[in-house]
Order: sequence, then C-alpha cells, then structure tokens
Amino acid sequence: MKKITFLLLIILTAKICFASTAQDWEEQNNKVVMLHKQGCFSEAAEMAKESLKSAERTFGKKHINVVTALNNLASIYYAQGRYPESESLFEKALFLEKKLLGPEHPDVFTSLINLALLSRDRANFERAEDLYEEALQIIRKKQGLETPAVVEALNNLAMINKLLGDFEKAKTHYDEALKLGEKILGQGHPLVATILNNLGEVYRFNGEFENAEQLYKRAILIQERYHGLEHLDVAVTMNNLALLYNDKQKFELAKPLFKQALAIQRKLLGSEHLQVSKTMYNLGLLYYDEGDALQARTLWNEVYRIQSLALGKDHPDVKKIEGDIAKLSTVKN
Repeated sequence: MKKITFLLLIILTAKICFASTAQDWEEQNNKVVMLHKQGCFSEAAEMAKESLKSAERTFGKKHINVVTALNNLASIYYAQGRYPESESLFEKALFLEKKLLGPEHPDVFTSLINLALLSRDRANFERAEDLYEEALQIIRKKQGLETPAVVEALNNLAMINKLLGDFEKAKTHYDEALKLGEKILGQGHPLVATILNNLGEVYRFNGEFENAEQLYKRAILIQERYHGLEHLDVAVTMNNLALLYNDKQKFELAKPLFKQALAIQRKLLGSEHLQVSKTMYNLGLLYYDEGDALQARTLWNEVYRIQSLALGKDHPDVKKIEGDIAKLSTVKN
C-alpha cells in the first residue's frame, strides 16, 4: 500500500493482503502514485477518486487503506492548487487515522506535518503553528523518533514563528532543530546548513549581527563543500550575508557577495527568473545606500521589467519597485 509523497509524507509498505479485490485495489493505488509522480494530475485525480471508492467497498470506511486513499487524493488536489478540497480530505484522513492508530502514532505525526504545510501555503500561519506543535508533542512523548522529518518539522515551525513575529520561539525551535540535525545527520549536512542560515536570519532581524555573520559563514562553508561553489543554496546564504553587511554599511564586503549570488542565480535559473530580480533589487538597494542613484535606477528598472512580466503590473511587489524607482527621481547623483 503506497501513499503519494506529499511534502514529508512517507510511502507506506503494504500492511494488508486480503483476496483478489484487495490486490486489485493495491494495483489501482500504485497506478495513482505513478501518475502523480509523472505529473499527470487530472488522470491521477480521477483514478484516485475511484481508488477511494474501491477502498471503502473492499475494506470498509474505517480502514487504514481508506486513510491512504484519502491522503493520495488530497495530495493530488494540492498539486493542482485545489487547496480547500485538499485540506478537507487531509482533515478527514487525519481524523480517521487518529481513530485507527491512536493520536500518538508516528503516521499521525506525518499527517499533521502535511496539514501544517498546507496551512502554511494558504497563509494560515496560526493554524500551521498549532499543527506543528501538536505533531512535535508526539515526538517529545515517544523517545527514539529522531528522524530527518522531525528536524524538518522543527525548522518549519521556527519559520512560522518568525512569520508571526515571535523571534524568541523561532530561535528556540531553530536551536532545537540544529542540535538534532547535527546529531542524526552530521555537521556537514545541507539541512544543517539551511537551519544555520535560517537561524542567522533571526539574529540579523534582531540586530545581533556578529552571531548572524558566524552562522551565515558556517552555512556557506557547508553548502560549498556539499554542493560545490555554484548552487542555489549557496546563492541564498550569500545574499543574506550581503544584506547583513549592507545593514552594517560595510558596502565593500556586501557588493561582491551580491554580485556572486546574482551570477550563480543567472547561470542556474536564467536572467528572467524572479529570484534573480530579488537579488538584483538588493544590489540596487546597496547602490542606493551608497548614494549611487544611477546604478540603483539601472538595476531597479530591470527588476521592474522582470517582475511586471512575471507577476503583472498590478502585483504588490511590482507596485513597490515602481514606487522605489519614483523616489530615485528626487535623489541627486
């Protein structure tokens, strides 16, 4: 019995083997998984709906295979951007899973994390925070469930804390994620580098620049050793370290980092990518802070062009850059 991988959702092995009807359902479910992996979402959705009906007929409505079928259909709806339908199915699956396995089963932890990720993507951050907390309570009660998924959950919860403006909670959860990540993955793992970068962001926002700088540098060292010098993760952390130097008005240190991050992103993503425009905006901000309005305008005009094509001229980000360019007209070079 397989569940479609939805973010952190594990793929389960077959637990039940009844008669030919059970085997038929197993084959049907495997096809759903295959179609999802191939990106054939419309076809996968139709087959997943039939798989759900088959599971309910074959095993009864209160069976773990029904949970699997519900989760698979929910995952496909998520991939299609049908978030309300996806959320409803995930909720139904979670309710049944708790009844069948108990509220502290490891599979319930995974389902809670998936629902939290969906809530985050729908910008329902308070709900996401509650779901992450509930999931992590399972782990804290059951010693030995120290897995990369738990590290991911702690990291994601800290991200939600930060989005909600609770930097102390964010720091606590990042610290916990870092400690566990180094323990089970090793100090040179890319997930550890991600956590270091994220924790550095918390320190930077709090104005604790020295701590943030050390964390960024540690993250870059790990990322370059693991991925090589030209990788998107390297570019992200370089951009953040450059922002820190820019905040401290150390423009001579910030500028080469922005340029290096921009070069990596252009090479890997292409010159028209939104992430490229964001780093380009930051470099323009550096020039603005230096008093070089001409260079800032050149970069921000390009940012405006890329973002207006990708997002449309009425998007808030496009309106913001338009306003920033307008302000430059009052600045004498």
